Amino acid sequence: MKGVPFMIEILIHKKLTNQLNAEENAAFEQWINASNDHPLIFAEYRTIWEAGARLKPELKINPETAYARYSQKYQIAGSKAGEMRRMRMRSNVFLRFAAAACLLGLFVFAGLKVFNYSNKVQTISTNLRTISTFNLEDGTVVKLNKGSSLSFPKHFKKGNRNVTLKGEAFFEVSKDAQRPFVIHVSEGDITVLGTSFNVFQGDNRSLSILVTSGQVKFTPENSSTPVFISKGEKMTFDSEGIIQKEMDLAANDLAWFRKTLQFENVSLTQVLKDISKFYAVDIRADRPCIDELRFSSPGDLSLGTNIEQVLRIVTTPYPMLRVSKSAEGYLISGNCK
Repeated sequence: MKGVPFMIEILIHKKLTNQLNAEENAAFEQWINASNDHPLIFAEYRTIWEAGARLKPELKINPETAYARYSQKYQIAGSKAGEMRRMRMRSNVFLRFAAAACLLGLFVFAGLKVFNYSNKVQTISTNLRTISTFNLEDGTVVKLNKGSSLSFPKHFKKGNRNVTLKGEAFFEVSKDAQRPFVIHVSEGDITVLGTSFNVFQGDNRSLSILVTSGQVKFTPENSSTPVFISKGEKMTFDSEGIIQKEMDLAANDLAWFRKTLQFENVSLTQVLKDISKFYAVDIRADRPCIDELRFSSPGDLSLGTNIEQVLRIVTTPYPMLRVSKSAEGYLISGNCK
């Protein structure tokens, strides 16, 4: 039906034939509840489906009866009739082989089409309030951060496992030496065989890769020289193509994934950046001198607190600072001394 995404049509078909698994049923329910028009669209599909089920075309042909009538009409008898029967038998055999060949071709074509359709690229996206965890067909586990998307085929092809990422995600890649796992990002390609790592695309075509196990290869766009990042290392790639590697990982590099937020003698500028990313809210400071201030948290700031409570805790050691709401999010203003 025009205007309905192909993957939704597959879910609708599976719904009508009672083939939905739990994950697919959840996706179907999410779609059906996303718009008041969707239940009406589904009702149209169901009407068409039920109408089609009632159609039972029958073709009743008795070849013996037909031949007897033909013989009687044209007075075919004796040897001629026998010859006609042999011709008819040879013709029947030929027709059967031809029909079998046609059916085989049809099944092969249909199989390829079904595989093609079922293997179309699908995309999972998250809004600014949702983190999604899901498994790919090869067993790879993906944790997709807020405001991100991952595109991937339902079935990986022989020889490769290609996905496309926008935003941030943590991957636990299933090992498969015969099929490298390749993540396409706007800055280049990330290739692994089996490892766990975090990929973050920032503003202005910047990229960071943090590896927690195994090794990752990053090949920048329009370059044939790869960079290897090993366990415990972090690589950053800026908009000018400058690559840097760090061995000392910051405590909050994986805060969104581990759901913890802790600071120990960290500049207030970095604190605000980490909080902004953790809560997916814009936070700005109108005083450059804030970078000179340091902050240590009394514990995990993510436990049972919202962003306003966190900002109050952060600014408590500095009573000259004020927190106010802005059109974009929050503004930190005041004096540094």
